[in-house]
Amino acid sequence: MQPNMTEQPIFELFHDEEKSSSYEYVKIFVPFNGERKSLLEATEILEKRLFDTIPDYRCYDWEPAHFLYESLLDAREKRAKFASVLSSGTRTFFVTVNETEDQIIWSRMMRSRPLQEGETDIFDGIHYPDFVFDKKHYDEEMEKLRVIFEREKKIEDEHNRTYRIACVRDYFWDKETLHNDTIDYSSLARPQPLGPIFEAFDSGYNYIMCDCVKIFVQLDRQRRLLIEVLKEWEASFDTERETQSGVEISLAGSYTWLPLPCIYEDLLLKARRQPFFRDVLTCGACGLPGPCWPFRVQVRETDDLVIWTNYRQPHRNKYSLGGYWDYSQYPPLVFDKQQYYAELETMRPAYEQYLAKRAEMEQKEQESENSDGPWL
Repeated sequence: MQPNMTEQPIFELFHDEEKSSSYEYVKIFVPFNGERKSLLEATEILEKRLFDTIPDYRCYDWEPAHFLYESLLDAREKRAKFASVLSSGTRTFFVTVNETEDQIIWSRMMRSRPLQEGETDIFDGIHYPDFVFDKKHYDEEMEKLRVIFEREKKIEDEHNRTYRIACVRDYFWDKETLHNDTIDYSSLARPQPLGPIFEAFDSGYNYIMCDCVKIFVQLDRQRRLLIEVLKEWEASFDTERETQSGVEISLAGSYTWLPLPCIYEDLLLKARRQPFFRDVLTCGACGLPGPCWPFRVQVRETDDLVIWTNYRQPHRNKYSLGGYWDYSQYPPLVFDKQQYYAELETMRPAYEQYLAKRAEMEQKEQESENSDGPWL
């Protein structure tokens, strides 16, 4: 028997004091086991076995109001297959949104990466009921989210306009400085044979299908990890600290190592034919390659050296809204050319294996998308 929820809110707006964001978030209440429960409570009951058996299994979290509204609207109007109503890191609680004459029905949609040989789906055996809402009441509740969506959209559009202008100015500044070679090559200290430049290792991230690569540099004739060097360099820039859960978080050196294919492609396949800026580190918070928080260098060469110079943190570039981190006073990083390219070349088998594995997974995902059955 479903509880009567027409007198109580489905969506409850709140500010999350533990997040620095000014967004309004949404608690969602659903009919579950004859009671009105928050969707988080329902998932904790349904997924109790996972909480009990998987040590690092995390609860989901609420979504911002404007994001939830757009996601639910797209799913209802069939512009998307499903809506994201809860999320936690790389895990998301998806639902399809269907309707009858007087009901709105949410059905759990399972969507995760294709299983590797020998793997089992951790969600096997868990039955997710449909969550059924009165259509008139649901539409009234969605109107509350629409008001937030319209307000946030205006703010976001203005921010995006300012951001795009800054990006264009940064782009032209990057192009202008790209060929300004001020290095005194005769003064560069030749690197010593202190050990490998690149060191592949298993990151432990399940969503990365390959090793990641640590990078070692030489400064003052010492072999050091690039991230440790950057943490020292950037400390003087990071005067305005970000706050999370009441604790100040420093952005100085907040990087992690890139997957091997990214390093191989950027430093061997692209660097010589596209002399622009190459990503050598990525965001330390999410660990995903891309524009989140990368560190970039320009790669130059002599007959016997590879030189990294013209450092860039693109979110703290010349015209960035977050301020300018000026690396111009920091020395070039110098590598023995023969060693540098020989070590990159040893990554070729792992890179080709990754490409084959990715192609296989993409084929499985395509087959899953084209099938009428549930997502796996």
